[in-house]
Amino acid sequence: MSWPQAYSVNQVEDESALVLEGRLAHSYQDVIPGVQPRVIGTHWLFERSPTLVRSSLIGKAIFDALPGIGFWTFPGDLSVHCGAEVRASLVRHENPEGYVTLMPFPCSSHAVVSLDKRQPLLYGVGHAVTDLPLSFLFALYLDPGSEDEIVQWLGYFGDAYAILRSATNRLSFHSVATLPPHPSTHYRPVFVNSIPPNTAGAAEPLMRTFFPPDRAPNERDKLALWVNRRYPWSASPSATRYDFIAVLAHEIGHALGLDHEAGSTCLMYENFVMGPERRSLCTSEADKLRAMYGT
Repeated sequence: MSWPQAYSVNQVEDESALVLEGRLAHSYQDVIPGVQPRVIGTHWLFERSPTLVRSSLIGKAIFDALPGIGFWTFPGDLSVHCGAEVRASLVRHENPEGYVTLMPFPCSSHAVVSLDKRQPLLYGVGHAVTDLPLSFLFALYLDPGSEDEIVQWLGYFGDAYAILRSATNRLSFHSVATLPPHPSTHYRPVFVNSIPPNTAGAAEPLMRTFFPPDRAPNERDKLALWVNRRYPWSASPSATRYDFIAVLAHEIGHALGLDHEAGSTCLMYENFVMGPERRSLCTSEADKLRAMYGT
């Protein structure tokens, strides 16, 4: 397997169907049209009509035909928020259904750039995510019994994984809804009504990561995750709810090979409480990830 090819900014823009500049006004999660197997993605919509910087003939036809225009990304691949001014180099995703699906130029972090900071916003895996070594790839599958809840929280899986990715760019996040040809590589989250405590008399865990008995030592991404419905969850630190992103990042840390840390401010500290934010890696945690996966 090969790593994604690197492209210059000029090459990205020359080979794109559309290069647009504008403000991102809205985003939502849905099934990406025409992508098989079925993939839940994020659709980013520009505010009004963005500026057409350059285009191919077919790109210009698409731009003129659509009253509103946007592009699709895999959840967690784009580090941006609505209201941001961006320059996006887009290609048309070819699909047998005939949908016009625009996505960032494959394999290039320069496909979406912040206009104010002039820095890449895309993690740069694009369509080439399946070309990454499988031991560094997490695929998120929708469990039929938890599909509605998983979709509700889906966007935050990328945010949680980004905390771990801050230590090394050798990790990739991708979400799919059905098993790929290599089902030994997967991360299957399920919402459950209860999780048995680790010891008698102890409180139930917030989440629990399970490593299957047949998991080989190099299969760090073969695991299952239980999320306990018994506890109240929030997408941000709260005095009355548990921080879903922080706790999920903690569990992903275990999946990547991290053990608990002694420091109470570390992401991998064993106990979570409501209120204080714990969304960053301690130096020791980041060093361990780089030692395992490289920089």
